[in-house]
Amino acid sequence: KVIGAESLKDMVDKLKSPRKVMMLVKG
Repeated sequence: KVIGAESLKDMVDKLKSPRKVMMLVKG
């Protein structure tokens, strides 16, 4: 598992487009 990469990607995604991340999380 690449937790570091996932964490960085999540942080970047949230900073760039939090709405997109929320939609993905909610499904």
